[in-house]
Amino acid sequence: MKQPAELEKRVSFYKEIFGNFDTIFNNYPLLWSCNNYYKKIDELKQLGFNNPAKMIATIPAILGLSLANIKAKIEDLKTLGFNSPMKMIVTSPTILSYSIDNIKNKINDLKTLGFSDPLKMIESLPAILGYSVNNIKVKIEDLKSLGFNDPTKMIVSFPSIFGLSIDNIKTKLNDLKILGFSEPAKMVTIIPSILGLSIDNIKGKINDLKTLGFNDPIKMITRSPSIFGFSINNIKTKIEDLKALGFNNPLKMIVSSPGILVHSIDNIKIKIEDLKILGFHDPIKMIVRFSAIFQYSIDNIKTKIEDLKALGFHDPVKMITNSPCIFGLSINNIKTRIDDLKNLGFDNPTKIITTSPSILGLSIDSIKGRIEDLEILGFHDSIKMIESLPGILSYSIDNIKRKLIYYNRVFSFSNFDALKLIEYMPSNIAYAQKRISLAARIIYDKKISLTNSKLIGILFNPKKIIKPADLDNYPKLKRSWDAYYG
Repeated sequence: MKQPAELEKRVSFYKEIFGNFDTIFNNYPLLWSCNNYYKKIDELKQLGFNNPAKMIATIPAILGLSLANIKAKIEDLKTLGFNSPMKMIVTSPTILSYSIDNIKNKINDLKTLGFSDPLKMIESLPAILGYSVNNIKVKIEDLKSLGFNDPTKMIVSFPSIFGLSIDNIKTKLNDLKILGFSEPAKMVTIIPSILGLSIDNIKGKINDLKTLGFNDPIKMITRSPSIFGFSINNIKTKIEDLKALGFNNPLKMIVSSPGILVHSIDNIKIKIEDLKILGFHDPIKMIVRFSAIFQYSIDNIKTKIEDLKALGFHDPVKMITNSPCIFGLSINNIKTRIDDLKNLGFDNPTKIITTSPSILGLSIDSIKGRIEDLEILGFHDSIKMIESLPGILSYSIDNIKRKLIYYNRVFSFSNFDALKLIEYMPSNIAYAQKRISLAARIIYDKKISLTNSKLIGILFNPKKIIKPADLDNYPKLKRSWDAYYG
């Protein structure tokens, strides 16, 4: 039995070490010797732990574990598939108090609950080992009741959510609504870590973004909640750096593609130079239009250019410049689209895609549907029309119908057929109604014999037909002229 003097010595020693000594003393009335403390510090350092004192302060029971016991736990964790047992123990020293069977069972329980990678989850938040399976089930159900469709995904992304009460989460969602966010649950689903931010912190970020010149921080954050991960100084510096690189409107660029904040300015510089080397004349414009280009390595871009050449595209650089989103399509996807277009009756799919790369973004069923719609309207050769003007695929069928009706109405004074005009030259569908009215007025007032070729010439360049005297002689022509040219 320890002598009173020895006990008093130990009490005095551990009181200096542990701020919560009374709790520890109640739990461990037979205090470890002072030498045992220093010995354990040395042993833990030998194992590779940098701050053993902090570990022991978190879980004093470590003093009662043998070196062999701790080594065995590290090896057992490795055997279970954990990549960084040491880091796990540093983050949550209480893991040393769990038996390996207890940890195995928890891994299986998490799998049963729908978590696909329990090991990664536990490594991210080792404290999850302390939660009962019922506790986890209840949290999942509570999150569902708040409108979250995939609680397991949220928990994987932000395991610390276990430390938040359901009332705390409810309050945060209500606070976000009050601030102007229309779908807080959707926002939190994307970036669950928002739950860890105070409402004052969120308000501060909104005000800071306004100060930097962003007109609608709420909309901006809604589109990309990850913006909470960037300090306001980081964003300010990025704006200045982008201006220095030649980007005219960094604010607009960040609003449309907040992901650019992730990339270092050196990374952006290198990408610009690499794109120039590959033959892109205006890399800055490309990046503004398609900031996702940073996801592609220079080798990946080179390969895409070579693959497009192999498919028969003569100028892939120009093609990519016109439609940078082509990077998001696999070469097999493009090859399949070429074959599909051939099967629909198009003679030269590569030419159509070169003229309008956006056609790659349309489903083949959508293209089939448009061909059928044009035929229903009365066009005899829809395929030829689309080959002549691939952009017609982006027009709604109602828009085309209205334009046909308008043409026929303003040219009702003659034997005119809008269908024949558009089929003869589909680009005529793109003219504004005021321009069409002006062309009709020119032909009517100047008594020009109406043919498709003459109308096309007038539509293309009304100014070439009109002389200053015509505007004096024909008041209605003057009104149409002013309505269009202002």
